[in-house]
Amino acid sequence: MRGCRPLTEHEIVKVTHAFRGRHAKRDRAFFLLGLKTGLRCRELLGLRLGDVWNGNVLDRIYIRRGITKGKRTGFSIPLHPVAAKTLCCFIESRSWGSALSTPLFPSGKTRAGIVRALDRSSAWRILKLAYRNAGLSGNTGCHSMRKTFCQNVYRALDNDLIATQAAMHHASITSTIRYLTFDGERVDAAILAA
Repeated sequence: MRGCRPLTEHEIVKVTHAFRGRHAKRDRAFFLLGLKTGLRCRELLGLRLGDVWNGNVLDRIYIRRGITKGKRTGFSIPLHPVAAKTLCCFIESRSWGSALSTPLFPSGKTRAGIVRALDRSSAWRILKLAYRNAGLSGNTGCHSMRKTFCQNVYRALDNDLIATQAAMHHASITSTIRYLTFDGERVDAAILAA
């Protein structure tokens, strides 16, 4: 997380259109689900088809305790319409079985005919390539999705830090504060205006 930066709205649009190749729908769905839910990379990769789908994309998704950080407790979150639409497009186009226990984000590899989930290093490489294709600079990675989510929720909640902590599922408000970056130009303008 340290050093990864959040994405701007303009950058999000560019990255959304930067996914290419045979797994573009999967990769775009991964990106937008991470961006619109704030889930950690490990939580995203641990999702199963049945966590988001029952013939249609669910309105809320449940994150099982076994894939959460610290494995303390599971939780449910509402699914943003943009993420739901992208997920629906991806799921309906997939060719890798329909068992609800299969990984939501499958790897291109199978072992003994079993579909495996993407691993973290593959997810990181996929996102780094999309960021590069979109012309982004600076330190970006998997955690850029979560940082962007935190920034956007913080603004949408009128800078309510405690509510943002709840949305991020942080045990400590200090963790939430570390996710928030501040626009240097805005701070400079405020100093000059004071």
